[in-house]
Amino acid sequence: MNAVECLSELSPEEWTLKTNTRRIRTIGWIIVALATGGFARAEDVEKKFRLGFALGLYDTSDEVRSDSANILLLVRPSGVLGDAYEDPREDEAVIGSLRHQAAFRTTLSGQYAFTKFFVLEGSVGYQKGDVGDIEVQAQFAGEQFDTTRKRFNFHVFNTDGGTLTQVPLQVTALARFRPKATFNPYLGAGVGYSFVGFDSSEQLDAISLNMDAATGQFARQQSFPGSFDSPGASVNLSGATVDAPDTFEWHLAGGAELSFRKKWSVIVDARYMWTSASFHLRFNGTDSIGVSVPNGLQDQNSVYGTTIYGTYAIGTLLPFQPGLVDGGCLVPTALIVEGAQVTCGAPVCTTSPQSCAFVRPGGVATNPLDTAGSLLHVNLPQSDGLGDPGFYYVQGGEIDYKGLSVQVGVRYTF
Repeated sequence: MNAVECLSELSPEEWTLKTNTRRIRTIGWIIVALATGGFARAEDVEKKFRLGFALGLYDTSDEVRSDSANILLLVRPSGVLGDAYEDPREDEAVIGSLRHQAAFRTTLSGQYAFTKFFVLEGSVGYQKGDVGDIEVQAQFAGEQFDTTRKRFNFHVFNTDGGTLTQVPLQVTALARFRPKATFNPYLGAGVGYSFVGFDSSEQLDAISLNMDAATGQFARQQSFPGSFDSPGASVNLSGATVDAPDTFEWHLAGGAELSFRKKWSVIVDARYMWTSASFHLRFNGTDSIGVSVPNGLQDQNSVYGTTIYGTYAIGTLLPFQPGLVDGGCLVPTALIVEGAQVTCGAPVCTTSPQSCAFVRPGGVATNPLDTAGSLLHVNLPQSDGLGDPGFYYVQGGEIDYKGLSVQVGVRYTF
């Protein structure tokens, strides 16, 4: 297998991580080359202007974790264990989370040294990073599964949210501790303002448009070991809304300068930033489609015990109304045999979906005539391009912009 084939198999997150790692490694080699070229005593900076350029990473510390592995145990006033709820979704979704992914940041800075110890800095930065993963889970209508082994049959569709662009403007007061030494550490604090922009992904746009066109029926989740109640009345759903406001920020800074030529120094800078605003992704006007089960041990009479948990049935088989994601297609039940090669679009399924079974691409299916039997290997090479009806959870939420930047670069004293 050649290098191109290997790289093509990487996920977007792995590709981003490898790309950023290569960039930081390149910067590191540049610093080594500069440092090994020789050291110099620090330039006297008092009453002088300085210009710097730095590259590095910015990583946010906030995220929205999946609720898919949650279990809620309710205790009655007598102390006896009462109802229990287990989140119906697939637990594998806890591996990911909704967050601003680490972003490559560049910064241009200017300084004026009022004294050899005290420096005032102004800077402007630029970064553009991904937002994901949005957790979408679906249990499709018509899909056969072994109900003797599992009560739910949800599938995970992690979705890219889009890209978030930030342009931070900062003013920082810095104290230099060894102004004449080759190695000069510093600490500082400051304030700033970040301009923020968001571009949604094609995946998020598609799900949002499908949701705008859909109706949903809330289905209450029964306590363990139950399933969903019959769906209720239909309501119109609305798609995604995103708030990505500009924000004020304040930060602490720390780092060091290493002089390697007259007037030139290498800088290593770390900053943690707090913000006054945050990114917020909503679906149908709330943080999520579906009421998730919280985690922990709670009183039966508390709000946790009185909340109605469940999710929405979106779309129908007859008459056919689409769901949110394309997870497979309906095929005649007569074709569900071991090793079958089936395709979408069989005419019988458009008029009589009750005689068909839902099959996912490249997977296995339970014999629809024997739902407690062994799984059969059925090859479905493609889906039909239509959103499929079923029970859906879609999780959004609020993410703070706060986070840590680590950068390296060079600075010149005029």
